[in-house]
Formats: sequence, C-alpha cells, structure tokens
Amino acid sequence: MSKVILSIIYWDGRNMMSLKLAGLVVSHQGRAGGFSLARDPETISIADVLHAVEGRVTVAPCGDPQACDRASSCPTRGAWMKASHLLDELFEGATIAALARHAAELNEVEAIRES
Repeated sequence: MSKVILSIIYWDGRNMMSLKLAGLVVSHQGRAGGFSLARDPETISIADVLHAVEGRVTVAPCGDPQACDRASSCPTRGAWMKASHLLDELFEGATIAALARHAAELNEVEAIRES
C-alpha cells in the first residue's frame, strides 16, 4: 500500500524534496533507497501534501488582500473566500490512505472488467 500512496503523491523528484522538508516522507540512501512515508497515511491529508508542494490552495487570490487591489470593494470576494474555505476543508478531510483505498478499488474494478 505504501507504494500506491507514494505514487499518488509523487509528481516529480522536485516535489519529493518539498514533501521531505514538510516531514511527510523520509529518504533512504543506497541501492535499495528511495522514499517512504514519515507518518501513518491515515494522518496525512491531501491538504498536507498540497501545502507542502503548492502552498495554500485557493480558487481566487482573495485570501491575500495584498494580491488584489480590489479586495476591499469586491462584491464577489465573500463567495471566493467561502469557496476556498470549503475546498480547504475538503482537502483537510481526505487522507492519503483514503486515496490509496480508492485507487485499490478502482484497480479491482478494472481487473474484473478485463477478466
């Protein structure tokens, strides 16, 4: 299951360093080296991974009033802020372990289709 989980969060080698710095993975040296999860996958949220690699995910730059010169007078800012908050809650509530279970279920369905 760890290989499935690492393949889910692995975009490219540059991201692995960000994940390592965030304490989500550890690196192993040597011929059989690579990366493994630093914590139980049930405790690593999608938000943890996204924050480590991308920073805070928002649907609009409204979260930072410095990013938009209309933030103080924008009639849609509240909606964008609420959408960003809901998205963050969604990512906080979903774990890497849940993604791995879903991937396994999809693989089982695919195997049944191919048989």
